[in-house]
Amino acid sequence: MPSYNYLTLHILNALPLHNLNRDDRGMPKSLVQGGANRGMLSSQSLKRAARKVYEDDSHDISLRSAKWLAQEVASRVAALRPELGDDTARKDVVKRANVLIGALTASAEKAEKKKAEAKEGEEVVETKDTSTWLSEDEINQIATTVINDIEAGVATKAAPAPIGQDRTTGSLAIAAFGRMFAAAADRQTVSAVAVSPATTTHPISLVNDYFTTVDDLGAIYDAGNAGAAYLDTAAYTSGVYYRTVTIDRAQLHRSWSKPADDDQAHERVAALVRALIYGVPSGKKQSTGTGGTDMPVLVLAEEQRYRTAYGFDQPIALGKDGGYSGTSIARLYGQRAAALDFDGANFGRATLAGTQGVDGEAARAEATNLSGLIDHVVSWVFHEAIA
Repeated sequence: MPSYNYLTLHILNALPLHNLNRDDRGMPKSLVQGGANRGMLSSQSLKRAARKVYEDDSHDISLRSAKWLAQEVASRVAALRPELGDDTARKDVVKRANVLIGALTASAEKAEKKKAEAKEGEEVVETKDTSTWLSEDEINQIATTVINDIEAGVATKAAPAPIGQDRTTGSLAIAAFGRMFAAAADRQTVSAVAVSPATTTHPISLVNDYFTTVDDLGAIYDAGNAGAAYLDTAAYTSGVYYRTVTIDRAQLHRSWSKPADDDQAHERVAALVRALIYGVPSGKKQSTGTGGTDMPVLVLAEEQRYRTAYGFDQPIALGKDGGYSGTSIARLYGQRAAALDFDGANFGRATLAGTQGVDGEAARAEATNLSGLIDHVVSWVFHEAIA
């Protein structure tokens, strides 16, 4: 029986008026594909959105920061040992925490070394901060190491608490999306989940919304004032987006230290899969009513021997009754059928769920609801721990 180490989620989202992921000009991100201008949501924005949804639901918290992790460690040390919370003690704790974090990133450690070696009156060039991503448990490990060193009366050595040993982490989000340590390549975590950018299946158009803010006191203190305190325009678009999420099962078991028989392991994987399906960027969500989470039009989960995605190089045409959802779904079904005819051995079990156009026969997949699809993914993840 062939082993399908990869599982790809193919997701179609129909997003109404939005600007969820902006470029440096404040415009919705876009790219040219198949000769047409398409809307785009970057993979980074999608991963960030999924991580936030997952961590809010599961309480499996992680923190990423370029300069405040040592302060967070100091706060946790003070909570455990209140006597280490005054200004003098806190400075020592922050310094010790920076040494431990610097063993991973080098930046904080180099900065402390430069300050120590600087001659009196010499200007010290600040080392650029390096963004570091740690789980709650790892931050607590650093706090415990600092406390133990202080109580033992020894200097904190530039050797971190057991963080990233065997390149693993207890955080499912970190195991999924991976992290680098600039000064400790042997401790970095390889990502187990690949997330593509989301692109519209069809050309897009931009809408410029001209808006004003009203000065409530203008008409009272300035006769003839029209009342506008600020005028500007904001750009929006809409469309049906296609994206993929591929889980590397073997890598997930290598990167995630939580054992498969842990009571919470299955629940956390289910929460992550749900977050990957629902999570979208949140730009201007208060102005448009969409963002943060979005119910997909269609989700297809395929077990695969090799990572496979579909494409919409030829732009989708409007459906007979308008809209792009129906024609996008039909194109996706057609591409899956063609892929199965070309190399059926590449695919294992497939499940399909959605809010419209769910046709298991056309997709050559098992039609189910979202819970059934997530159960399929979770059971596949824990079917066997591949070495």
